[in-house]
This record gives sequence, C-alpha cells and structure tokens, in this order.
Amino acid sequence: MKERLHVLTTGIIISILFACLYIYKPTFLIFLENKTYDTLLRSTLQKNDLTSPIIVDLDEKSLNQLGQWPWPRYRVASLLNKIQELGASSVGLDIIFAEADQTSPRLLQSSMMQELSIGFQYHGLPDEFKDNDVLLATTLAKGTYSLGYKLLIDQNGNNNEPCLIHPQNVIFVGTADSVPKEKLLFDSQGIVCNIKTLAQASQSSGFLNALPDIDGVIRRSPLLMRHKGEVYPSLSLSTLIQAFNKQEVLINTNSTGIESLRINGIEIPTDAYGNLLINYQGKSRTFEYISAVDILNNNVPKEKINNRIVLIGTSASGLNDLRVTPLDAEFPGVEIQATIINNILNKAFLSRPFSAITFEFLSILGWGIVSTILLAYSRAGWSLILLATISTGMWYGAKWMLLHWSIIALPTLTILTQFVNFSLLTFLKYWEEEKKVKQQTEALVHAQNVTIRGLASLAETRDPETGSHILRTQHYIKALGKYLHRHPKFKQFLSDDTIDKLFKMAPLHDIGKVGVPDRILLKPGKLTTEEFEEMKLHTVYGYQTIQAIEDDLGPNPFLLFAKQIIHSHQEKWDGSGYPQGLKGEEIPIPGRLMAIADVYDALISRRVYKEPMPHEKAVEIISQGRGTHFDPDMTDAFMEIHETFNLIAQQFTEQEPHASRSTVTVE
Repeated sequence: MKERLHVLTTGIIISILFACLYIYKPTFLIFLENKTYDTLLRSTLQKNDLTSPIIVDLDEKSLNQLGQWPWPRYRVASLLNKIQELGASSVGLDIIFAEADQTSPRLLQSSMMQELSIGFQYHGLPDEFKDNDVLLATTLAKGTYSLGYKLLIDQNGNNNEPCLIHPQNVIFVGTADSVPKEKLLFDSQGIVCNIKTLAQASQSSGFLNALPDIDGVIRRSPLLMRHKGEVYPSLSLSTLIQAFNKQEVLINTNSTGIESLRINGIEIPTDAYGNLLINYQGKSRTFEYISAVDILNNNVPKEKINNRIVLIGTSASGLNDLRVTPLDAEFPGVEIQATIINNILNKAFLSRPFSAITFEFLSILGWGIVSTILLAYSRAGWSLILLATISTGMWYGAKWMLLHWSIIALPTLTILTQFVNFSLLTFLKYWEEEKKVKQQTEALVHAQNVTIRGLASLAETRDPETGSHILRTQHYIKALGKYLHRHPKFKQFLSDDTIDKLFKMAPLHDIGKVGVPDRILLKPGKLTTEEFEEMKLHTVYGYQTIQAIEDDLGPNPFLLFAKQIIHSHQEKWDGSGYPQGLKGEEIPIPGRLMAIADVYDALISRRVYKEPMPHEKAVEIISQGRGTHFDPDMTDAFMEIHETFNLIAQQFTEQEPHASRSTVTVE
C-alpha cells in the first residue's frame, strides 16, 4: 500500500509539473509543439480546388529571355498593363521598388555627366519616356494594384524620408477592454518601402511580413500591423480589399486579445495578435504559375486571368525569396501571400480557439492522473498497452479535429506526460519492488542462517560443545580461505562467494553427532575400538541428513558445501582418515579447510577427557601434521596466519567449564 501511494503521489506531481510547463511554455516545448503542428499538417493535407489567385512568376525563363532582375520599370509597367487588360480583379506586387530605376534616360544622363563628364541628348524621345519610374507610376494610378513594403519589428528602415503607405480603416468590436488597442497588434519600428513616385501613384499597399517562428519556419502571418500609431494591412489583405472593393475591416476582440477579423462578410479566425494560421495547400507550386515573359509575349489567354486575383513575385532561386514552411524547405514568398488569399476566399481556415487550449491543458492533467492510476494498480505490460492506446487516441483525435473542424489541438505534452509517467513510475515501481525483494532476500538469508544455526544447535543438545566452538570454526575457515585465495592453486575455487558459503555451512560439520549414543559421546575416558568405529559414523549420519534435504530441494551449492564439510573433515592427507579413507587432493577443499579449523579448536578447547592446550603447542602439532594429516599448502598458510587463529579464539572464548568429547583425533 505504501509503495502504491508513492507511485500515485509521484505521478500526480509529474502531471501537475507538465501542466505548469504547458502554461509557461519553455523553448524546448515550443519546439516540440511546432514539430507536432507540422506533422499534423502533413498527415492531414487536403488541397482545396476552389478559387485561388494566379501567380505571375519572375522565373528563370523570364530572366533568361529578358535579362537579369531588376528589370527597367517600363517593362514592369508593360507587364502590369497586360495583366490589367486580361481582366485581373486586383494585382498584388510581392516586390519592393526601394530605389529609383537607374536605367531611366534622365538618370543615365545625370550619371554619365557626374561620373564620366560626358553629356548627351535623346532626340525624339517624349518626356514621359525619359523617366521609367514615372511610366510605372502612371500605370499604377490607373489600376487596382497593391504595392509591397516591409515593416521592421526591431530596427529602423533604410529610407531617409517618410514612407507613403496606405493605412487600413479598422473598427474594433468586442470585449478587449483589459488590453489597450495599441497592444493588440505587432508594432513595427522601421520600414523598407517604395520610392515616393510609385507610392504616391498607387491606391493601395501592404506589408510583406510573414513572421517565422523560433525555428525559422513560417506557420502564421500577421494580417494587420501597427506603424507610428496607424494600422496597416498585409499585401494579401490589401489585394483582397482591392478585389472586394471594401474599405474597412472589423477586428473582433475578446478578453485575451484579437479573436478574428471580418472583411466582406468573411470571418477570419486569428490568434490574439491578429496572426492567421496559414493553411498550406501543399509544397511549392501548388498554385498556378504563369511565366512573366509569357504575359509580355501575349501567350496567355484572357480566360486564364479574367476576374482573378493576381500576385506578381519570383520563384527564381537567385533572387532569394524562398522561405521555409511546414511542407517545404524552399517555398516562394509570393506563394505564401497566395496561400493566405486562398484560405480567405475559400474560408479554409485553421484555428486554435481558447477551447482547444483549455482542452490541451485538461488533457495533460487528466490523462496524466489517469495514467498514474493505471500504473499504480496494473502491471507494466498492461499499463504500456493502455498508455499507448491513450497516446494513439490523442494523436488520431487531433487529426480528426483538424480534418473535420479545422481546429489545431496539439497532443504533444499529453503524449509526453504519458511517456514520462510510464518511464519514471515504472522505474519507481521496480525500485520499490527491488527494495521489497531485497528485504525478502535479507529475511530469507536470515532465516537460512537461523536454520543452519538451529541444525547446529540440534547437535549441541547431544554434544554440549558451546556455540563459541561454532563461531570460532566459522571464522577460522573464513580467515584461512581469504589467505589461500591468493594462492594459485586455490584462487579459482576460493572466491568471495564460496568463502561466504563455507562460512555459513561450517557450523554443520558435526551435525551427525545426534546419531551417536550418549554412552560414547559423553564418555570421559578413552573409547574402545568398537566405540570409536561407532563414533566415526557421525560423518555419515550428517551427510545422509543433508542428502535427504537435497533430494527434496534439488541441487544447491550451499548443501553441496555442507555435505563436503560434514563428510570429509575427518579425512587425512595420507589416506588414514575416515569415513572413506580419501587421500591427498581426493579430499574436497572444504573438508581440508575444516580439518585444520576443527583440530586447532579441539586442541585449544577443554574436553571431558582433556585440558585445553596452549596456542603454541596447538600450532606445533598442526605443523607436525603437514603432509600426513593436513594439506601441505593449507598447513603452510595456517603457519603464516596462526596468530589470526589465536585472536579469533580469544574473541570467542568458552563460556562453559566443561565440554563433551571431540570427534577430532590427533596422532
């Protein structure tokens, strides 16, 4: 229950944390949401084949045939005249004429005189043809044209004199009383505009800005911006206003800012700053392009242009008017303007209403808590399936909303919350389970040790050797085993794990004494030959006891070491031991270790038939048994660390004045 409470508490905290992240929008989250937005657009792309503008393209073909850009303004005037003659309802120029035309005859005369001191005259050239900008201005004054210019958000423009641009008549309606009207739109600090001659002649103009997001991708575009206290339209909006012959735009506001714009009865949903989410219809060249040179060469039928909105721009790569959009990395800027006009004409809008934002917030919090409960009360496998189902459902739900309602609802943080919840809470559950398993393992090991001591105590009920004997022999084996671990002969066998197992099994070495009669076990005098033979059977009785346990439990390294210690600790290196008379390395290593430990402790301990022996005498006797009673290498190791044995013996001293017969025999 405690572990489940930890999971629930952690999951709820994570869900609240992600809900807060959604509100404060750190940069990494904005980046993820933008990429989710792009993926949604690509996966739900449905091109509408309704009314769209025509793009007259200053393309590679036009530049190859008529020369590099910029063209002489008389040629631009000719292009505009021909487009107007073909019946265009309005024409937007995605071009800025920021400097005077240097190919004008009047400017050429002046330049030649200033730079080369050469003067010349044009004979027979009418005055109106001496200035190309005047020619273009004359054309602009006669048609429904919109010039383009650029508003600068954070910098000043490059014009030395005030720009002539056309403000938009707007009417604010709604409830945005808490937000000053001058704060509702982006405010520009500077401008790059057309020369005065052209600006004065044009009846309309609009800014070309399409503001990229922080990753450089253009997903939205302002339809209105402020400059020096006035409101100005985008080129796409001003071109539409020319086509509709409408002069005013309604700005619908709410408590958070701008909600929508209304023009000619069309409601255009925007964000709080008047930005339109651009509903791209495909990659570049989705709309119909006509080469400018084909217009100039009269190769375009009137029905192609008649009553259509026309935008003039360029797709030529050398003119650097290519942008990055969610659907294409090289998208002509003029086609962005065309897409906006297409969206408005066909009411093909994308929107992110406040209800969608509220839904996203509640989804993060709600599904985060749901996933927490699932993870707390179900297994990881089922939780993963359910969370994957939730995430998949959120994704396809977002696609359905976009396809059927044109609403952008981003499941980014909801899915991310599910992923983080699953990862962290699963880790927490496994960590809690690991702690529980560790506690259970520790309890099991403790029970195992208690069981071993219990079995050893069972033998003590027959043979009242103290528990100190058991503790001493355990530590003797551990000390000797650790020292021999460095010996090449024993290094591989005597690992830390093996030494730990031998330490735990050592107390069982004399468990077979329970099968020896008291008249032998407790006899104070010397045993007869028959009695000694019966005494020897304690190794067999102990072995059979452990073997019976192993038959029930199956093979186990603990039980294997226990059998080897019990059965072979009375064997001798020369083969004179019992019960099998094993010789040399036939004797298992655990039995050889136990032999030295058991004999040493028997020599220094009090028994019913003898007094304790000094440490030095015991060391001498074991040394004399090298190669006869004991493994020579183990004897040498004992001789190196016998003082450690003495310290162990002093640490675990006898508490009882008398003890029974030892099964150890030393000749």
